Amino acid sequence: MTLRKSLEARIQQQYDRMAAHYDHRWHDYLDKSLHILQAWSDIHASHRVLDLACGTGEFAYRLLSQYPELNFTGIDLSSKMLAVAMNKCQSFPQAQFESANIQQLPFPDASFDRIVTSSAFHYFPEPVKALTEMKRVLDPAGKLIIVDWCRDYWLCQIYDWLLPWLDSTYRGCYTRAELRGLIQKTQLNLHHLERIRPNWAWEFMVAVVSRA
Repeated sequence: MTLRKSLEARIQQQYDRMAAHYDHRWHDYLDKSLHILQAWSDIHASHRVLDLACGTGEFAYRLLSQYPELNFTGIDLSSKMLAVAMNKCQSFPQAQFESANIQQLPFPDASFDRIVTSSAFHYFPEPVKALTEMKRVLDPAGKLIIVDWCRDYWLCQIYDWLLPWLDSTYRGCYTRAELRGLIQKTQLNLHHLERIRPNWAWEFMVAVVSRA
């Protein structure tokens, strides 16, 4: 088994174990981070949306409750997280969820108007490859929105030092300058990169990116 496959298997097992209680345990965190994601993603009913590392489908449920006919696709490595998402969104026929790898997305070129990912970029083992694949499936007029932890914040620096000791799947979060550099390597166009601190415990950064 390759190193990447081994990491993916460990991530899948870890989130399979958490799936049943994930929404309850992380309710406040999800509410804050997904509020930021929705505010910046500018999603409309006509958009084709891809959620990378969609987890329990909480973002899908929020969007679909507002836009029931939205064409929404969520991918994740954890089959049990996906099962929660499918159950949560079962009344929305346009929503689909599937197991897929971020570096080998099973979609044609230019398939989506919006690609979003929240609190997952720090798990991607090869972020440039992941961004390149996002670029491939993003419509030329579409946008990619990344919400993740920001290592410019001193407390996130502590998390970044501590978490590898507690979570063998954790890869590390980025500063704004580091994320900007990764985006530039893929020749994507960075429109906005902003720090947002919803409370004392967390600071996020949000990046809005396009192909053009």
